[in-house]
Amino acid sequence: MADLDLVSTDDLIGELAGRHKELIVIREYKKRIRQDNVFVKTGFGKKGREDKGFDLVEATEMLHAAHWQLIHDYLDDVKENET
Repeated sequence: MADLDLVSTDDLIGELAGRHKELIVIREYKKRIRQDNVFVKTGFGKKGREDKGFDLVEATEMLHAAHWQLIHDYLDDVKENET
């Protein structure tokens, strides 16, 4: 794990993007002013625009799924702590 300190965020995202077909990375909020704090890689559907680097519909579906997973994980933890 100590070796990860030597890897830049951009290099790490590049490595992950090379290994995965779909990926959303949310970087530390406002760590980079005037730069992208979110990296998105998706497959492309019929309405996708490869010039943008991701398909908005696919990315939205991924974010929606992540959102629901966060809610369920959070509520499960709350429920377990109440008992």
